[in-house]
Amino acid sequence: MTTYTMKDWQRDGSLNIALGQPVADDIVFQLINCVPPAHLGGGLFQVGEAKDNDLEHPSRYLYDTFKMTPDGWVYCGACLLGKTEPRKGYIKTLYAL
Repeated sequence: MTTYTMKDWQRDGSLNIALGQPVADDIVFQLINCVPPAHLGGGLFQVGEAKDNDLEHPSRYLYDTFKMTPDGWVYCGACLLGKTEPRKGYIKTLYAL
C-alpha cells in the first residue's frame, strides 16, 4: 500500500486514508498542530476532535488514530481513546446514505 502524502490530501480535499495505510510524517504533524491531540504518546496519536460515537456505546467517542511502526506512521481508523482497534461509528452506521 502506498504512503498517503500531503499531495494526496490536497487532491482529495479531505483526509481519505485507508485503514492500515502508511501516512507521511508531515500529515501527522499538521494534524497535531491543528487541534490539541486527544492522545499523544507511546507511539500513538489521536486527533483532538472526535470523529464519531461508538455504535455499541454511543456515550464513548471515536478518534482518527495513527500509530508509529518501525516503518513510520500508519492510520488505524476511528478508535476509542488510547486504543488502536477500529470501531463502528454510530453516526456513520445509522445515518449513512
